[in-house]
Amino acid sequence: MIRMDHPDVFAVDLPRLESALGSPERFEECMECLDQAIRDIQKDPLHEGSPLIRAPLEMYRKKKFHSVHRPTPGLKADMRVVYHYDSRTDILYILGLGQRQRLQQSDIYEIVKARNPI
Repeated sequence: MIRMDHPDVFAVDLPRLESALGSPERFEECMECLDQAIRDIQKDPLHEGSPLIRAPLEMYRKKKFHSVHRPTPGLKADMRVVYHYDSRTDILYILGLGQRQRLQQSDIYEIVKARNPI
């Protein structure tokens, strides 16, 4: 499987996330959780995440994950990876990643809506 990341994943998403988390230790822990989420996606990209249903993101899926290794029991996942998998070419395309913050401009879904699709 080939993985392709939208250019803004490294140029925008990761620096924004590092700033939001507030410390190098929290950012490092979140990156470890992100790596695990992407490994989970790569194992079964057509079923691991949930499909997005609202335009313009209906061709993408989301993978929810926590930004910490041991979240408080019952706490909802605070992070998302938005991706598309093309089974014909075996390419996993990561459109964006970040925090789920409903009704805020910094919400990951609001951010990726403005990005050029694959």
